[in-house]
Amino acid sequence: MSPEPVIKIGLCGFGTVGQGVWKHLGRSRAELAQRLGARLEIARVAVRDLRKARPVKIPANRLTTDAMAVATDPGIQIVCELMGGTGLAREITLAALRMGKSVVSANKALICAHGAEIFA
Repeated sequence: MSPEPVIKIGLCGFGTVGQGVWKHLGRSRAELAQRLGARLEIARVAVRDLRKARPVKIPANRLTTDAMAVATDPGIQIVCELMGGTGLAREITLAALRMGKSVVSANKALICAHGAEIFA
């Protein structure tokens, strides 16, 4: 019997939305694995401040301040851009897309300002 496939996710941003994604995936782990035929794993999370206290506890070895490293990590298949703004968020999104990754964004300003470039 082969091991269950794993889809690795990288979060760029861990504010309200990022923490909500972490909680949802944790709560829905079994149901999502059954529906997808693969286990979802949040492999890395980019934050601005490693020392900031957060209500959602996350293993320190998954945290980084380098969002580009998350977006370009060859082991991550899905990048969630949840950081806001349009500068670094655009760079992260385009870098992940160039590597053939799926990108999920909650960033309406990014899509409004750079949607045509991103979708191309």
